[in-house]
Amino acid sequence: MKQNEIKTFNITGSCDPSLHYMIPALDRNHRITDMIERSSYFVIHSPRQSGKTTLLDALTEKINRDGKYYALQISLFGANVSEDINFIFDVIAESIAKECKSSNLPAIASLADEIDRNREDIYVFRIRDMLRNMCNALEKELIIFFDEADTIPGSAIIPFLSQIRDGYLNRLKPNKKFPKSMVLVGMIDIADYKTKVRADGYSAGTSSPFNVRRESLSLPDFSKKQIYELYGQHTAASRQSFTDGAIDRAWYWTEGQPWLVNALANLIIDLKLNYDYSRTIDGDMIDDMANDLILQNQTHFHSLAERLKEPRVLRIMDAVVSGADRFHKGVLPDDVRYCTELGLLKPDKGGSGSLRPSNPIYQEVIVRILSSGILMKTVPADISSKWTDGISLDMSGLLQEFQKHWVENGELMASDSRILVSANHANIDFGILDNDAGSDPLSAADRNVNLASLLSESFCVLVLFSFLQRVLNGGALIQREFALGRKFADIVATYKGKRYPIEVKIKGALSRRQSLDQLQGYIDRCNATEGWLVVFDRDETKTLKEKSSWEIDDSGKITKYIVNCWASRP
Repeated sequence: MKQNEIKTFNITGSCDPSLHYMIPALDRNHRITDMIERSSYFVIHSPRQSGKTTLLDALTEKINRDGKYYALQISLFGANVSEDINFIFDVIAESIAKECKSSNLPAIASLADEIDRNREDIYVFRIRDMLRNMCNALEKELIIFFDEADTIPGSAIIPFLSQIRDGYLNRLKPNKKFPKSMVLVGMIDIADYKTKVRADGYSAGTSSPFNVRRESLSLPDFSKKQIYELYGQHTAASRQSFTDGAIDRAWYWTEGQPWLVNALANLIIDLKLNYDYSRTIDGDMIDDMANDLILQNQTHFHSLAERLKEPRVLRIMDAVVSGADRFHKGVLPDDVRYCTELGLLKPDKGGSGSLRPSNPIYQEVIVRILSSGILMKTVPADISSKWTDGISLDMSGLLQEFQKHWVENGELMASDSRILVSANHANIDFGILDNDAGSDPLSAADRNVNLASLLSESFCVLVLFSFLQRVLNGGALIQREFALGRKFADIVATYKGKRYPIEVKIKGALSRRQSLDQLQGYIDRCNATEGWLVVFDRDETKTLKEKSSWEIDDSGKITKYIVNCWASRP
């Protein structure tokens, strides 16, 4: 099997709708074909819309075309609509039979009417025997790709994996043939499949009972070079060019997330240029579309919103958004791995071991989802006109207004009855999105969780984010940066080409001098002439007045404003 012949992903906004621009999928992970040739059973996991299914389509077609083996691709998505174990195995068996029937391979298609027609079989042997009968009947070895394997409900995943393991271990015995290679494909690694092995339901802890698994592979994001290649294929087909600045900005906004890379180009071609291929796509167009994408209720972000409802994810996001120097008590290594495998977080730049959102678009969307439950009803509707004059932004006046607003309404906003909603209201107050069809229902524990314990550190930061977003309301571009271990959350507002940098921190994380030095570094990176440090003080021995003040540090050439606000203990 030649690796470069397997290709995935496309920009659909091409001059010819039938054209598909592709990145060689196996260039993103060269080990897939090697694992198949070595008769391995393994896992491929990567975030939603990263090219998994397209990869399986291409792999299945290529294997069958080469003729050395048979390959069958089976989606298990339909099994997730019930917890009834017999129903689940009915769905899995019917999915296998359906794929056999629709196969363009006569040897496979002929099996459809023969395999697993005995409905009296108990589920505990059903899939094992079905696959064994298929392999015994075929003259070539069979390769099975189970797509969306991680959607199998917890009641069925252990019996399913146990049958696979039994078939694997006995496949060399007479009349007990079993697939040469089997691949479970989904968003998460098998250790995070929701099972009943552990009471908390977080993971199976190991790959058992699928301990025949040789390795877990993933599809990494595109490299910057691959973005050049992908966009270059559109240029070759349509003669519409991308500037180097456009590639740079696409890389900045997406960091190679495949769906985002495609969406930026596709939406510009479609919505901005109306398929006018004579116009060159530049960096400004990419920036504008990235911001439009953030504001749109894209289906791609539904899954992200659903994951942010999970307490195990919220505990991690709380520390990351606030820039805390460590995770809070109760965060498990499984939880951290789960968030990275879902594509929500990645290691921060610089190799510090810190975590940050996977790209600037996700970073912004995460904040908007988390802060959507922070209702700023007390902010006057006409307040935004006070701080912009068409030339500059009065950031000092705006932050003084925030400080006033915080003093007057902070207790109200922080009260359980006003802001700390339970997760069963997430679609209204917290995530703004209904559950996706087929998504796992929230458990009783999740529905009753108190978000006070989940968003304790980041609450102050999210309130400020929410305030700025609502007041400026598109009049200025608001960008946020945050990461575990940074001890700060960074905000920069851009208005009429001028940048206004803000650092946010919880008092005590760093000394005053360290805080001002970090602010100075941020000012320098923004090429700004002034900066603002917003400090939330949790010292309960101080009065509210003592914890609410405005200072100016003019010890250097650049003025730095220090906004002190009070904050309750988590």
